[in-house]
Amino acid sequence: GHDQGSTRQLLDEPLRRCLGTLLDGVGAYEAIRDPSGKIVDFEIIYTNQQGAADAGVSVEHQIGRRLCEVFPDVPTKGSFARYCDLGETGEPVIDAEVEARGRWWERRVSRLGDGFLAVWRDISDRKRMEVELRRSNSIEEALRARAEELAQDVFASLLDAAQRYEPRSAFRSYLFGVAYNVLMAHRRRD
Repeated sequence: GHDQGSTRQLLDEPLRRCLGTLLDGVGAYEAIRDPSGKIVDFEIIYTNQQGAADAGVSVEHQIGRRLCEVFPDVPTKGSFARYCDLGETGEPVIDAEVEARGRWWERRVSRLGDGFLAVWRDISDRKRMEVELRRSNSIEEALRARAEELAQDVFASLLDAAQRYEPRSAFRSYLFGVAYNVLMAHRRRD
């Protein structure tokens, strides 16, 4: 429930100083409830400089304002409902990969008092490398398939050429030997 204490009080000055040094974005949010106790929004009570830079909204334009006012897309992406559930259940929200504002993020959200603390990291470079690796693996697979075709073509051509020479011809034996070596070299790679 919401008897966890004030998020603002739990986020004391020494903790704020520590969070301010992190390379990851950090934000703290306190529940705003209607008269029945239902969460209707969250007040942004803290964000570090990295968090402000990641969001593209200065610290001054976030602190004291409502989350859904500053970031109107929060309710539409399902995050808001998950943050409300977190406030009720205490079950952390862990998103390994979230796309937002044209970038990829890893996000961890934990209950803090009657609100939550979110920590996020830009993983766009990692995602870009993963895409590039998949692309290069696809290229490698295509090259392997083409190498297989070429090896088979070379093998068939060598056998065909060898068939044209007299059965006891040294060159015929040489061509059969080369064809055999092409075949064995290709099989060893697999």
